[in-house]
Amino acid sequence: MSTSSGKTTNPGEMMKYLHDKITELEKQNRQLLDRQNDLYEKLEAREEELAAVQNLTPASSINNNNMPKFPKPESYDGYKGDVRNFLTQAQAYLRVNEKIYTTPESQILCIGNLLTGKAMEWWEPTLRAHLKHGAEAGVEVVHIFSDYETFEERLLAAFGKKREKRGRKRILTGRNEMALRTRPMGEEYYVTNQGYLKQLAGVMGRQHADKNGARRDRRSREGIRWDQTEI
Repeated sequence: MSTSSGKTTNPGEMMKYLHDKITELEKQNRQLLDRQNDLYEKLEAREEELAAVQNLTPASSINNNNMPKFPKPESYDGYKGDVRNFLTQAQAYLRVNEKIYTTPESQILCIGNLLTGKAMEWWEPTLRAHLKHGAEAGVEVVHIFSDYETFEERLLAAFGKKREKRGRKRILTGRNEMALRTRPMGEEYYVTNQGYLKQLAGVMGRQHADKNGARRDRRSREGIRWDQTEI
């Protein structure tokens, strides 16, 4: 049954409506992934073409003929390693391949493709909005893809501070462990003997209390016998 607003109240129709929506969203997601893969393939092809041209061109005509060949940085998942190290390696890679990745968009797509795990979960909504809407994706998305440094700043803001806090915590923990390891032997001896003396004092106190209790019991019994004798 449909209401005046066009929405259905029938459970069966509602389930069908939701199923159709899910199917439509899955289709859109596959299209976005296909487009993303196409872009990466084009970038890889462009990189191979330029490498072939550089091999055919005399070394004297290449400005960066003395630059070393850098592999792509290892992927970053938001946990292992340091995000600053990852971004520094990314800058070195882009510098060596500056003739390939000539625009902020191509640079961000290249380095963004190295994000995995938690980092990719953070990055995926922005990437999806850019691939789907481009210049109409919103002010923040457009701003990020127009400037590689902005992309770096966002990544540092998301993962840099957490890593620094963990690092400070590890340093403090390490200092505490070092203090325990380097504590003088005399201090350990003092602490150990203090514990022993406390235990010994407790035992002696209990023994003393037991003796006093026995004396009171004996005096009490003697008093009773004396009273009975007088009677």
